Parts: sequence; structure tokens; C-alpha cells
Amino acid sequence: MKDFAFDWDSESDRILDNSAVTPGISEYKIKPNTESGPLFLLKNSTFRMPVHLFTPSDNGGRGFYLQCTSDENCKLCQEGVEVLHVVLVPAIALACKPADFEWVVLRVPQSEKPRSLMPQLMQAIRGKACSVIINRLTRISYRVRTEEISPDNLEAIESMVKEWMAIPEEDRRCMMYQIIQAYSDDEHGFDLNQMKRPRAR
Repeated sequence: MKDFAFDWDSESDRILDNSAVTPGISEYKIKPNTESGPLFLLKNSTFRMPVHLFTPSDNGGRGFYLQCTSDENCKLCQEGVEVLHVVLVPAIALACKPADFEWVVLRVPQSEKPRSLMPQLMQAIRGKACSVIINRLTRISYRVRTEEISPDNLEAIESMVKEWMAIPEEDRRCMMYQIIQAYSDDEHGFDLNQMKRPRAR
């Protein structure tokens, strides 16, 4: 398989109509002080996604992201809530048997700090095809290592990647976008005072 690097286009900085896409891919979450299973990252199908951070007062200070539509209709942008970005990376969660391989989405914060996930992933996946193991040390620090992929597993991965790339690009983005919750003041009653605001200059 060819080598490629993380690359996203600016056109993906917009919300996509995902109402017609059948959900079939979930977020791969790694809790602090735990380690992921082996993951094969599809590096040429990532995109950067604009989001807003919501931190409920009754959730111990832990927040979660909400979709940003990146247009004049985004209520959170109208309220002056800060726009952040995350990178969504499609990945294959490897298992003992290729029949059990499955597609997942890895949500990667866009931080360049040495112990953050993004720079370590970019370093780890250079060169020949390999899987990555992600050890999440704390909420914001990680350690990444690589493992070789057996020829049989690599053949199964190549087949899955071919099927994935045959899906129209916009549909692939929509499938990944669905892992981030949409804002709705009617249904969820989000308190705008709990949204992350721009820092004072």
C-alpha cells in the first residue's frame, strides 16, 4: 500500500447533510490510563471538522463537542462561541480474524504539543504500512507505538480500503461527521453560558 500523509481540504470545513446516510461507523474511544487495540489508519481520507465545546456544570468539568455548521445559520457562532477544530481519521480496528475487522473513527485534537496525539500519529505512520497502538496516559497526553501487519491481514485491509474509497467522498465525510452531536436548544436545552468562549485578548 502506498505511503501518504495526513491531508485535509478546506472544503470539508462545513456541515454536510447526513440525513440520508445510514449510520455504520462509530467513534473509537480510548479512556485515560488505557491502551487501544491495533488500528490501521486510513491517512488519505481524513478531514478537519469545526466544532464547539460544551462543558456541563454537572459533568465534573468534562466537556464534549457539538457540530459547527460554519455558516451564517450556526447559532453557536452567532452567540460568539469559540470555534475549535478536530481531525476525524477513519481507521480499521484489527482483530484476531480479518472477518472481525471493523471501521471506526478516531477523533484527534488538533494540537502540536509533543505528547499530544496528532504529531505522534504523523510520525508513527510514515513509511511502510503498519498498525498503531495508542496508550492514553492522561486526558491530553499519549504514547504511540507501531506493529507490523501480517500479509494475510494486509490483504484483508487492502480489500476494506478499496470498498471504503468506492463510497462517494461526501458520504464518507457524512458517516464520520455523525459521531459529533448536533446542537439543538429545543431538544437538549444546552446552556450557552457553559460553552467555551473566545479568550480575552
